[in-house]
Amino acid sequence: MSIVSPALDPSNMDFAAILKQMFLFVSRPNSVQRLTMYGAHFQKNIYQPLEYVLNVPISETDSEIYFPKTDVQIMQEKQTEEFLQPNFLSLYKERDERFFQDWVSVGKEVGEAFSKSPGDKRERVMAAERYYAYPSQDETYFYFSLAVWSFEQKTLPVLEATMKKYYGSGFEKAWETIVSQTELTEEQQMRIDIASLKNNPPDDLKEKLSELQTKYRHLGIYSPEDHGFTLQAIQKIYEETDANKILEMEQQVNDHKKSFQDLLAAMDDDRIRDSANLINFNVHFRTIRSEKLSYGFSLATPMYEYLEQALGYSRTEIGNLTREEVLGFLQDDIVPPKRTQQPAMLYIETVGRELTAPELNTVMKEFRMDAKSVESFKGTIAYKGLAKGTAKIIRSVNELNKVQPGDVLVSSFTRPEYLPAIGRAVAIVTDDGGITCHTAIVSRELKKPCIIGTKIATKVLHDGDEIEVDATQGVVKIIKKTT
Repeated sequence: MSIVSPALDPSNMDFAAILKQMFLFVSRPNSVQRLTMYGAHFQKNIYQPLEYVLNVPISETDSEIYFPKTDVQIMQEKQTEEFLQPNFLSLYKERDERFFQDWVSVGKEVGEAFSKSPGDKRERVMAAERYYAYPSQDETYFYFSLAVWSFEQKTLPVLEATMKKYYGSGFEKAWETIVSQTELTEEQQMRIDIASLKNNPPDDLKEKLSELQTKYRHLGIYSPEDHGFTLQAIQKIYEETDANKILEMEQQVNDHKKSFQDLLAAMDDDRIRDSANLINFNVHFRTIRSEKLSYGFSLATPMYEYLEQALGYSRTEIGNLTREEVLGFLQDDIVPPKRTQQPAMLYIETVGRELTAPELNTVMKEFRMDAKSVESFKGTIAYKGLAKGTAKIIRSVNELNKVQPGDVLVSSFTRPEYLPAIGRAVAIVTDDGGITCHTAIVSRELKKPCIIGTKIATKVLHDGDEIEVDATQGVVKIIKKTT
């Protein structure tokens, strides 16, 4: 079965004109499989309809995602209206639970269908169709969990302005309490469990680490075809863990929670209290929603294992297949193309096609900047401090060992697998993120100077550049460029 959309005929579109409408909305490690899920959500969900989605790879695992400006503005305005409704937080939490259970149900259905041997072809096809169709339903976990982007970019500035007016000169201290982390994430609980083992190593240490790997494997699944945390990865975290420092984290979070509760109790305005609760919840939710998406993807792992075996392709090559190609193989045994590198994809009406070489060149001319003239750039302060070090650009988990003590970790964003490298770094700089993102939480927890949301860090910096991270002013300065 081959799915073709007339709208994707290059002769029917002015590609250069499309590019003029687009802007970089987010930069993420990606795959075509992941974009298949996200792209369908963004383009078909009634809350977030987007006309185009453009995905351009910048490394083996990283991509840039471009959306139409007008569509994104409409999307964010609609979501901001929702966020600013009185007493919205209770509905927000209820959706979290309901949509997550639906997502788990889809993942389980796929996992069960592809785990059976020899298995029923029709059952596998139906499960895969539901899996790929799920994000485009009216209300799903994709709608809910990706709303954090709108919250951070549009809603949060409104709430911050309200807080400034309410607190006046006391704003800075109150704001620090409001955006502090008051709940542990799964990733943090994993590290606490590992630290506990390191403080009191059991006789069956390898078996205990294996149990943790099984429990937390999904935290390493960012794209659906990922393998997840391996036993080797867990062992490495164990070896590099400063147990006492990690175990202090739980007490810090509890202290933050008490300070936040005291702040709420002192408020004499219900609307301000609602806003503070909504902000604080999103600090936690920004990370746990990724963990929950990863859990659903982990349940669908048997489908990717099946494709790996049936096609003889690597997981990376399977990640480079489109939804239509996967369904075509499952339904009609049409062997899909074997792409060793991630293609640039344009999605219109949720159907994607690979960009031609001339089109990709046009994209590069439109969006790539002249980095040679940049001597400094700004971002959002996640944790204050000043540090100097050697920039190390991390574009995938395969490059984490580049970061040594004294280096500055520079990446599009961070994820749980980056923790050993973050621990070695003197500072962190990212393209993406806001004060509720994973990088911000980890930097505050580890007290590492950190600047996020620069948009251009990985474009203008190179391995070996000597840089200064002034996280008191939110400025990254290039002291000496590598030759």
